Amino acid sequence: MPSGEFLAWVAQVDSQIVATSGLVFFQRPPYNGNLSGLEAYIMNVYTIPMWRGLGNCYSIVKGNYQLCESN
Repeated sequence: MPSGEFLAWVAQVDSQIVATSGLVFFQRPPYNGNLSGLEAYIMNVYTIPMWRGLGNCYSIVKGNYQLCESN
């Protein structure tokens, strides 16, 4: 996979990874709603059960969206 097409995001608490997600960038043919054709897909979002409901994945997904909006 070429560099930059996949980004892994993690949330850590005391050096332990408690949540994760992946962000994949891919190219489609351009269309009216997306003239560049560059799109992203958030995948494999997971939080360890004891850390659920505390906003860890919310923070990760929010970071994914912010990165996509800035590009």
